[in-house]
Amino acid sequence: MEAFAQKYHFTTYKEYVDFLQSDISQEDIDLYLNERNILITQYDEQISESDNKLSSINSELNSLENQLSSAEKMLENSNNSKHKNEIQSHIQNLNIQIELLSEDKQDIKEKISSLENQKEQALIEFDNEHFQEIDAIHWQEVFAKAEELQLDEHHYSEDFNKLNSEIAKYNYDACTRLAYMNRNGEGIKINKRKAAELYSKVCQRTNKKCDTLAWMYYKGEGVRQDNQKFMQFSKQACDHNDYTGCQFIGYAYRDGNIVKQNKLLATQIFNTMCNMKTNNKFDKAIAQQSCIDVGFMYYNNGDASKPDIYLAKEYFGRGCNLGNSSGCKNYKILNEQGF
Repeated sequence: MEAFAQKYHFTTYKEYVDFLQSDISQEDIDLYLNERNILITQYDEQISESDNKLSSINSELNSLENQLSSAEKMLENSNNSKHKNEIQSHIQNLNIQIELLSEDKQDIKEKISSLENQKEQALIEFDNEHFQEIDAIHWQEVFAKAEELQLDEHHYSEDFNKLNSEIAKYNYDACTRLAYMNRNGEGIKINKRKAAELYSKVCQRTNKKCDTLAWMYYKGEGVRQDNQKFMQFSKQACDHNDYTGCQFIGYAYRDGNIVKQNKLLATQIFNTMCNMKTNNKFDKAIAQQSCIDVGFMYYNNGDASKPDIYLAKEYFGRGCNLGNSSGCKNYKILNEQGF
């Protein structure tokens, strides 16, 4: 790091980076990383302990539910009144145990969720207190990568920001690629949790791949299923022109499984994407599908109130014009029906 700083002469943020070099030692960085790992371990141990309890309760519940199912079948087939009374008493006892265990299960799930939120907040606060160590680590990586790539001295000495953004782009592209590999097992063993961590890093720092992260929270891929975070990252994606995120929000309001159903808002979201200018094949595919989605909204519910077949036909036609075969098919059907 020092050798690189001597070799290149920066004008932007140079004083700050010089300060990091002189004031933040490798010992400071190692101490920060060690304390952070200890903090993570403390929470992870508590979460793991609760996970084990939850697993044990689930096993007990499965056993009790199997016993209950068997007892109910025995009751159904029994002709002896005394035997029936004994079975009914046993069933009642099983139901009580199941109810109590279900309450314990819910308590533990809430505890795990609370611990995860506490962990996330604790890490945010810890990192905020040690932002200089984090910056020092970042610039170490920047300088190392600059040397590795043999970046032109004159070009980058003129603009310190350009070096940072270039390395950041390199890092995030690599991060995205590694996330994809971990998620899909391309060349390495599938590791959904690692993939989610990498996508989270990319999303938070670049506002890219937030839609992928949202979907992983929706499906519980590598993370605990979380509808709130699904909506959060879908919105972040949508706000930064990643239209898959907008689609997710539209479907959420259309179906009402995650948020309160609002078909009018869903129709408006789909309509916006149907009308958007497309710059690539991915956006074009979303525009096509969005026109079809609007068509079905009008076909089934109209403007969230009553059907409007003529508007449905119009949007199916627009989807068809954009290249969607489903739109062409639906337009043809309605046209043949006289609409």
